[in-house]
Amino acid sequence: MGKKKSPQLTISKLDLQLSELQTKKDELINSIRVNIKAKNEKQKVYKKYLKDGGKQIVVGCGSPGTGKSFLSFAYGLKSIKEGEFDSIKIIIPTCEASSKLSIGFLPGDLSSKIIVYKEASIYSLTKILKDSGCNDAESVVRGLISEKKITFEIVSYIRGKTFDNMLILVEEAENLSPEELLLIMTRIGQNSKLVISGDPKQADRKYNGNESGLQRVCKKLRNMEEVAIVEFSDEDVVRNTLITKILKNWSEQ
Repeated sequence: MGKKKSPQLTISKLDLQLSELQTKKDELINSIRVNIKAKNEKQKVYKKYLKDGGKQIVVGCGSPGTGKSFLSFAYGLKSIKEGEFDSIKIIIPTCEASSKLSIGFLPGDLSSKIIVYKEASIYSLTKILKDSGCNDAESVVRGLISEKKITFEIVSYIRGKTFDNMLILVEEAENLSPEELLLIMTRIGQNSKLVISGDPKQADRKYNGNESGLQRVCKKLRNMEEVAIVEFSDEDVVRNTLITKILKNWSEQ
């Protein structure tokens, strides 16, 4: 008969494995590098509110290319490294740019179906790390997702959940109804912060003359001391100056 393994030996090996896993997690977190500076006065204000612990909800509303999502992602990555939050939760509306251009139902399980909606966020997270000099940014982002330091949710499945100790980022909020955005806001738990971004002019959903959730938030919560609302205009575009010219000419009669 073979000798039975000593319980003490088994526990020691388990402790060693757990220690190695923790070391790998620590190395992953330490590999995060974020060095993104504000490019104009409006971005400076936005960054200030993102860091402000008294502002539990921060809204970035307005023109595309102004850095709303980019700055919130950068803040999220930095907050994970510094231990301010345990993780980032990215909430994305599953809405296509045009129903007429729809590619129809996507195959696979839920995780597979929402991959296309996650790509823009993953691209931004990777670009932030690359721009900050992080080695192998793609692997770092994949690692953070694998370790559930970055997770994704769609609005349809968050009812009944509470989000504690995390930064909650809501993308493309112009495609959320008032009821849907209210559902998200009421998920905020202890030591969490909610950042909402979007452009009312680029809504892919039609509200039949009614306001979107983003418009309702900007109108109804503006005077709450826990809420900060930053409105970006075409002049605040930083992605490419051509965008400012396009937006100006597009809106002219």
